[in-house]
Amino acid sequence: MCYQPSGQQRDLFEPLDFSNKQAMADYERQINQQIGIFIRTLRRQHGLTQKALGDMIGVTYQQIQKYEAGKSSMSVGKLALILRAMDYLLNSHISEEAK
Repeated sequence: MCYQPSGQQRDLFEPLDFSNKQAMADYERQINQQIGIFIRTLRRQHGLTQKALGDMIGVTYQQIQKYEAGKSSMSVGKLALILRAMDYLLNSHISEEAK
């Protein structure tokens, strides 16, 4: 579920009217916001600043801010880099604990 500007929740998997350009733009914006929330949550769980994450994947902290706010969409490649960076951090932490 996702919050619409009117405050109503919208199911991201409900049917979408592909002939309605505004509905498609709203849907894309909602997806970007949900991905941004997910990235922010992961980053905070790993104790990273926006700058540290940006440095890891080759973007500025301002770009990370935009991703997290849902104001800028990211390529699938950038999303994959972010997720791999988080996996790397998790794997490094597990390796250290195993020693």
